[in-house]
Amino acid sequence: MIRLDPNFAGGWVGLADSCALLAEYLFRDPQVMFPEARSAALRALELDHELAEAHASLAEVHLYHEWDWAAAEREYKLAIRLNPNYSSAFHFYAWFLFTQGRFDESLQILRRAQRIDPGSLTLKTVMGLPHYYQRQYERAIEHYSQALEMDDDFAQAHYYLGESLIMQGRFDEAVVAFRRVATAHPQQAQALEAFAHARAGREDEARQILRGLEELAEAKYISPYCLARIHAGLRDFEKAFAQLERGFAERACWMIFLRVDPFLDELRNDPRFTALLDRVGFEG
Repeated sequence: MIRLDPNFAGGWVGLADSCALLAEYLFRDPQVMFPEARSAALRALELDHELAEAHASLAEVHLYHEWDWAAAEREYKLAIRLNPNYSSAFHFYAWFLFTQGRFDESLQILRRAQRIDPGSLTLKTVMGLPHYYQRQYERAIEHYSQALEMDDDFAQAHYYLGESLIMQGRFDEAVVAFRRVATAHPQQAQALEAFAHARAGREDEARQILRGLEELAEAKYISPYCLARIHAGLRDFEKAFAQLERGFAERACWMIFLRVDPFLDELRNDPRFTALLDRVGFEG
């Protein structure tokens, strides 16, 4: 589209969102993808400064790569003001609110998104996440189950379901969920399958998955955040911290979930974790 019309702002938004999502879903290196996303979003804004979609795209860069919370929130809110019917802006903004621990606000924002797009399986699924991050796993599972009643093959719902099942100690069920989505969410599903094996007492299986991901990292991007989760599952906390330090140095985009991620709860009393939160930019 951009080749056909380089002055079409919407085409630049599409490029920005594609680059950002490739990094957010861990398919590509964020250090490569987010600068491209930023450039594309800024080009779209040069062409149309009041384009809501472009402001939302720029907000994603501020959030996931720059860890600039104030700039991200400003751009999300501007996108919503410019186009109150753009459901993705509400959806994206809800993820920002998750990272800040503002769960009541995130539920309100997601409900507004659902009123705009009531048939969205993604929104129906994501409605469970404010509960998940508050450790209300049964309530989260209710939302994921509702999405799966609509489409039993919806990968995102199986993935989040697996997360909550682990937290309930239902490790074998979690492994089944992650294996169903291994194609759609490869490294993150494998990492949490390894976590489940580790906590179920199957340490050899967990370490086998870990070795496979470490070998794969020689050929493609593997997030140190995923590796940190596996080490946390194995209670190799020194190695978990080493991977989180790598994640900080590489600006791994899932580092924004440090404050709320249940898989890292056993690291939270370590002063190094508090220091890392401060360095990423979280307060308190």
